[in-house]
Amino acid sequence: MEGASAGGGSHVEAHIPVMLTAAQSMQAVSAQMLSAAVPTAVPPAGLDEVSLKAAARLNSRAMNLVKTLDSGSWVLAGGAVEVENAAHSFLAKEAENAASFSGTAGAGGVPAPQLPAFPPPPTIPDLTMPDVPAPPGAIDAEYTSMLVNGGSGDAPHTAAAEFWTNTGQSLAEVSDVLGVARDALRNGWQSPDAEGAHSALQKFHAWVDDTGKSATQLG
Repeated sequence: MEGASAGGGSHVEAHIPVMLTAAQSMQAVSAQMLSAAVPTAVPPAGLDEVSLKAAARLNSRAMNLVKTLDSGSWVLAGGAVEVENAAHSFLAKEAENAASFSGTAGAGGVPAPQLPAFPPPPTIPDLTMPDVPAPPGAIDAEYTSMLVNGGSGDAPHTAAAEFWTNTGQSLAEVSDVLGVARDALRNGWQSPDAEGAHSALQKFHAWVDDTGKSATQLG
């Protein structure tokens, strides 16, 4: 249905293929965001108190980012379903109008769209911290050396940095695809009712940009 007039003279324009393609793009990037929401535990570089606190801060920030990505993925999936439902409602109305015009009884309708089968949200594992040896009666150089050099080294931090840097790059790609879908949807679906969807998608696009920058910064 390329154009129609709604009650009260308001203009409605709905390009069904454009709407469905935009919804499919939203679903695809939603799945990509969910696949990125995999927590990466960062064991401390050493057993000293400074390393333990630094690792705890890194883990806390990483977990918050994981939860944010997870929530955003499901919000976008829900938005894609809403766009699909709107497109199918236009198709159903068009079929009803065609049946009415031709004088045929009951066009059979258009099947209701099915909700996408998304995987369950990822679980966040418990993070175990190594035991810190009890300090000796006197803090000496040997004890301090054991604390600093007794951890896992810098390899886990390097792996986590690569993970979050790659996640930031992935979210930049998500943002590009989402921007194309946003512009296509705004051009292909115009009505007073559509303005809320356009505004929400615009805000979500900005949110993806900010989240991608946070992931890159964490890396």
